[in-house]
Amino acid sequence: MVEVMGLGYFASWAFAFGACVGSFLNVVVSRWPRELSVVTPRSHCPKCGHVLPWWQNIPIVSYVALRARCASCKVVIPPRYVMLELLCGLLWAALVFRFGVTLETPLWFWIVSCCIAIVSLDLDHWWIPDALVLQIAAAGLLMPLARGDMDWFFALQGLIPALGLWAFTSLYGRLRGLEVMGFGDIKLYAAFGLVGGWQVLMSVIILSSMLGLVIGGGLMALGYKHQGDTSVVSEEDEEWEPPSSAMPFGPFIVLALFAVVLLPDIADPVGWLVALGFGG
Repeated sequence: MVEVMGLGYFASWAFAFGACVGSFLNVVVSRWPRELSVVTPRSHCPKCGHVLPWWQNIPIVSYVALRARCASCKVVIPPRYVMLELLCGLLWAALVFRFGVTLETPLWFWIVSCCIAIVSLDLDHWWIPDALVLQIAAAGLLMPLARGDMDWFFALQGLIPALGLWAFTSLYGRLRGLEVMGFGDIKLYAAFGLVGGWQVLMSVIILSSMLGLVIGGGLMALGYKHQGDTSVVSEEDEEWEPPSSAMPFGPFIVLALFAVVLLPDIADPVGWLVALGFGG
């Protein structure tokens, strides 16, 4: 059946459903930090309160049809909403092309959707919710059931690099008297280790560090200072304030995972190091 229809058919449906999930994620990242229900009330304009009927709430399509404005008060709808819907749809479609129509693919839909929410919340609030990290970890523990080349022991081995990184950053931070890496980032690494095993996690650690150095370092060199609402934090970090020169690192971790998973032949830092070690 898959051969007859082609992956493009299934990827098209994945894009449509992914965009719908992206629309829901917009609600989650907007309401969750304010401790509001993500179910009620219905989607509405934050300025005039206009409740969106279903035809004004179709992912991507309604944004274009309404010309990026509220149908009632004509206030401009921020482009980030349609960008998140588009991103989620494109990533779901890309996962179909990467993994095909297999049991593994729905798990990656789940993981990627959680990752998109994490990126938005970390950028806006310096917050990586444990609830989302635990969902990624749960998907990782289910991964051996969907893959024939992976067992639970292999998945648990993926925790080792994360534990090593936590030990190193904790010790270095104590010696220097500063916070090297947030614990939310460490937990996110650990969840990714359960998902892909130790080699995938090592690649993610290396690549995310490179991305943070190049992109984050470049932005800071240009004078960019990230502004985020730090009022949404866990109880143990309620007095924490980010340094003025800091940037959330979660987006770099997620971007590295996407690259390693979707472009395994290109984004393979562990392979690069092995090749350099045996070269010459």
